[in-house]
Amino acid sequence: MTTQLPRVNWQERTDSTSSAKRRERSPSPRSVPGRLQTAIPPRPPQPRQKSTSRYLIEALTALALAVTVFRTFVVEGFMISTGSMAPGLRGYHYRLECPDCRFSFAHTATEKRPGEESGTEPQRVACPNCHYDHILLSGLPVNEGDQILVDKQAFEWRPPRRWDAVVFHNPQRPTETYAKRIVGLPGERVEIRDGDIYINDNLQRKGLAAQRQMRILISDSSYRPQLQDNDWQDAWTIRSSSASSSWERLDHGFRFDGSTTKSVDWVQFRNWVRVGGSQRFQVPLAEWPNDVPLPSTDAVLKYDSVQKRMSCRGALAAEVVRKLSELSSDQKFRSALAELFETSHTRPIQDATAYNPDSDALPNVVHDIMLEADVQPESMQNQFTVRMDDGWYAFDCLFDFSAGTVRLLLAGQDKVLREGSLPEIRFEETARIEVSTMDRQVLVAVNGETLFEPYAYRVESTASRRSVLAPIQFSSQSGPLEVHRLQVYRDIHYVPGSVPAHLNEPREPRQLGPGELFVLGDNTQVSVDSRHWPPGSVTMPLVIGRPLVLHLPSRRQTIAIGPLETRVRVPEPERVRLLR
Repeated sequence: MTTQLPRVNWQERTDSTSSAKRRERSPSPRSVPGRLQTAIPPRPPQPRQKSTSRYLIEALTALALAVTVFRTFVVEGFMISTGSMAPGLRGYHYRLECPDCRFSFAHTATEKRPGEESGTEPQRVACPNCHYDHILLSGLPVNEGDQILVDKQAFEWRPPRRWDAVVFHNPQRPTETYAKRIVGLPGERVEIRDGDIYINDNLQRKGLAAQRQMRILISDSSYRPQLQDNDWQDAWTIRSSSASSSWERLDHGFRFDGSTTKSVDWVQFRNWVRVGGSQRFQVPLAEWPNDVPLPSTDAVLKYDSVQKRMSCRGALAAEVVRKLSELSSDQKFRSALAELFETSHTRPIQDATAYNPDSDALPNVVHDIMLEADVQPESMQNQFTVRMDDGWYAFDCLFDFSAGTVRLLLAGQDKVLREGSLPEIRFEETARIEVSTMDRQVLVAVNGETLFEPYAYRVESTASRRSVLAPIQFSSQSGPLEVHRLQVYRDIHYVPGSVPAHLNEPREPRQLGPGELFVLGDNTQVSVDSRHWPPGSVTMPLVIGRPLVLHLPSRRQTIAIGPLETRVRVPEPERVRLLR
């Protein structure tokens, strides 16, 4: 705004100035020489004092204006209300801690299982780490959803990228805001195939940063159950061809004693499920023993005399195996029981998540996994090998601490596929390694640094995929070494449609138009997203911005003051992080 000042004629200004000077030179009528001046000179004008309340009002007004401008044009806070981006971003949820292994996890307080009446809730959930299934929800407080800060200027400086999280207005209810992840960009043809994203018939692969944001933890060796009943077995087991092994089990990992033997001992991971499951498992059995009654129609075990197979539904309880073994002296029957026990508990990694309510839908097998572990070589002459098997290929990643190199090979072959240099690691310093086989590529990082270009590979359409029960193994040679904090993650396995049956579930490729985005929730089983909206729904004008930081995750805590109790919201600093 420009303020207009009154114009002054130069002649008038000169005359007025001259008159003022003449008045200064002419003596005042009261200023007579020799007469005492008794007149009091006039007081200078005093500035008007502002009251404290006025200062406060002006300061609050300025602050409100600044916050309004900041929220309108720069950053704004939003609260996640549903579980479509879980477990990374939680909506209203229950916060639980397994009473057996002390592993903390969350369970939805918004989504219901199909057919469940409104107002009811599941009474019991299972720990995703040790699979202890007697965790009750009754009486637990409901925690508010995570609060995030959204950068509203993010896409003013650059266009949206694949795997960016985004906040936008619901295309069908513009008053609602949703948080999803961008998987398709304008003009592309998007298809969900075998759990992966294909763009124009090309598989899309994620870098290390995107993998970290989207991975889902399924096992952590730092949390071992205290109960350790007969139905539980450690997911990590030592496989040795000799009576004694060079590996020793520790509280939170393993130690290699450094002995040099001709046979190589491996420590392998298998997805051991403690209880439950709806899948039917079976083993061959030539005939049912004469000293055990045939199982009834509602019994846990079933025997098919035509197919000559014994079967069970879900994990066979150790107590059932013990009782039947005591009844029978038939060694073949006992061996078949032991085999069925192992088979029903050892399963491929699946896409079920503890955050969602139970579903009758069969889970999908997930082969895209990541190992993260702390490796501490006690001798710089040590070599450490990680083997990853995705059902198509098995890869060996060899960390040579003496040479300071890492090499990627096909298991059992000498041809080097990739080679890189290890970062400088001091003597007896821990190295945090990450090895993943997500999106048909092998990615290796140490202390957060990618060591070489990820090795991407193709698979023939006619090739059949093997069922892998031990997808991760590691071994060591030539020197003592310890491995701690073994964490196994899986990738998101996208499905064509989510649980609500009334939603349209397109399975054909989606051709995006100009300015259109294809967005999916990380919790693909329950997310309502571009799979269910009409083509052209999510466009750039609906986009608010990109999530910047998870700044206020919280939980409910009870505070007692005398006889009074109240529940307050307590922040969880350990979950505060930058978002991608």
